[in-house]
Amino acid sequence: MLYRNFGPKGEAKESALKLPKLVLYPALMRHFRSAINDGVAPNPSGPTAVTLMQMIDAIYRSAASGKSAEVKRESPGPAQVSEPVEEIAGV
Repeated sequence: MLYRNFGPKGEAKESALKLPKLVLYPALMRHFRSAINDGVAPNPSGPTAVTLMQMIDAIYRSAASGKSAEVKRESPGPAQVSEPVEEIAGV
């Protein structure tokens, strides 16, 4: 609950606290909807998302085994983008 517009005697108007529209799950769903309805490119793209999931899987494998794990990227096909893993990870 958020209290606003305090009067001279300390009385205030109660209003529900609303989360900003730019964060969390609602923002993700708005972006997903605009990608479908308006043809906006999804972020991350499909190939980038696959690479990121491969990286996350490699992190789990590495943690379980105690050894480094390799991320094997498939050769780019028609639906894939050829981006270095370092670019995707921001390294």
